[in-house]
Amino acid sequence: MRVLVTGSHGFIGKNLVEALKARGDEVFEVDTKIGRDVIDIALPRNVEEVYHLACVTQVQAEKDPARSRFVNAYSALAVADHAADVGARFIYTSTASVYGNAEEIPTPSVAPTNPETTYARDKLKGETFVKNSKLEGDYTIFRLSNVYGPHQTLENPYCGVVGRFIEQATKGEKMTIIGDGNQTRDFTYVEDVVKHLMNPDLKGLFNCSHGEEIDILELAMIVDEFIPSVHLWPFKTVEPRSVDTIQRRCLISDLECPTTLREGVAKTLEWRNGLV
Repeated sequence: MRVLVTGSHGFIGKNLVEALKARGDEVFEVDTKIGRDVIDIALPRNVEEVYHLACVTQVQAEKDPARSRFVNAYSALAVADHAADVGARFIYTSTASVYGNAEEIPTPSVAPTNPETTYARDKLKGETFVKNSKLEGDYTIFRLSNVYGPHQTLENPYCGVVGRFIEQATKGEKMTIIGDGNQTRDFTYVEDVVKHLMNPDLKGLFNCSHGEEIDILELAMIVDEFIPSVHLWPFKTVEPRSVDTIQRRCLISDLECPTTLREGVAKTLEWRNGLV
């Protein structure tokens, strides 16, 4: 199968591309890191699946809202229309951030959206563009929650908290906690996500998460369990950023993502140790 992946050199993109190639697919990759910007290049026509993962991150979106608008919102329409034109299956990765500080915890996919950041607003616009594209309902949208795992490293300044904690701890640095650490998140292992992205039977909009509410302090303690020779207490704390507006997050997942946080951290550490 010939497949198009935008954002192919991002964290989730790398995991997806590896899985697609393992399946035997021919993958056409689009990513600014390899000089292919989804806004500027001509997309291939003979593809059967289109995965639109390219995005501007939370922090980047606040710094450059114009680019966030183009990449996180408008490009979704262009790539979705392209998929419709060539008759390809279309998959779009959105975010649990579209719910904002949800009133209902855990939050179902039918809950009202209340995006509170530039990133979340633009990703929600992207969803709307997909729904109103030439695809005419033939699409799959995944609202992802705090995905982590292999290829998520501290070398990326916008790395998620699991990858950041693992990198800091293994390097003998104190884990940096933003705020008081009591904020909760729903951490989802990337392998579980990729499995669902590649499922051709899924159509529509889905929450995709592990479905367990865990605070950041507990996450730090789990990481510390796997690196017992490093005694880094107390943690280093920093003030919240403008994008750190969500106090609690946990989704009611429409899809099974069974990997527990301890299992996922262990697998991520195994991957990282294989790089050393």
